[in-house]
Amino acid sequence: MALQLPPLKPRTARTKTLLAKIAIWEALSTKVKANLTDLPQATDDQTAMDQVISQLKAFQGQEENISEQLRKANGDRRLAVAQGVKLRNRLIAHVQGKYGVEDEKVLDFGIRPRNRRFRRKPRTTVQPPAAQLASPTTAPAPASAAASDPKQ
Repeated sequence: MALQLPPLKPRTARTKTLLAKIAIWEALSTKVKANLTDLPQATDDQTAMDQVISQLKAFQGQEENISEQLRKANGDRRLAVAQGVKLRNRLIAHVQGKYGVEDEKVLDFGIRPRNRRFRRKPRTTVQPPAAQLASPTTAPAPASAAASDPKQ
């Protein structure tokens, strides 16, 4: 008798967890086992249900062990990556210390050289004449007033 799996259903909030299903199936199996004298035709199915429950419990235990191993492996991987980053940075510092941070030789090691930054000469600001700084509300004195000035 081959066991056929039910079609996969999308997970919803109403889908019961495996542990809840096992608990419900176990309760049903024990109740049927207690009443096998009244239900002799259910003996084979009840025995098969006990086997399935024991298999599911074994799988649950394996899953917990594997999950623990996965957590440990992920932690170890994170530590190894952090150590690798530190070592990479130190090696890059050694290469840049030997050849310089701007030298094209560091490209051979897969390191991008820093761009040379050329300082621009600061702009000299030319002070505009005072007449150009005057605001438009204060107009220059009229030429006729300057002509009538006796000091000139």
